[in-house]
Amino acid sequence: MPITVTVPCTNAALSADFYSYLFTSAPDVRDSVAEIAVDDGVYLKLVERPAPIAPQEFAFGRCNVDALVERIGDAIPAYEGDIEAMPPGTYWGPHDYPGGFALVVSDPDGHYFSFVEW
Repeated sequence: MPITVTVPCTNAALSADFYSYLFTSAPDVRDSVAEIAVDDGVYLKLVERPAPIAPQEFAFGRCNVDALVERIGDAIPAYEGDIEAMPPGTYWGPHDYPGGFALVVSDPDGHYFSFVEW
């Protein structure tokens, strides 16, 4: 059974471009809604809402952080500072934590996507 997570955004096409690069998956964009596969049976549904949008945090616990950094490193700017002040469209990390390796990416609307390799 597929799992769909709804993510509010100010521009579905712009967010779909960002996520298609991040997850290497082609988006299905229809008017103010876009859907993109992020894993086998897991989808993000990007739905346009008027600004401002309250940032949310999403977490992925089974990923290859090194491969993700290698893929996005040239296209998404790195940010090294307070994670609470992370600008949209940047990534923070990777950082080694006890028991895991973590990377956080901020999308164009300021949502945080945490990727952890356990």
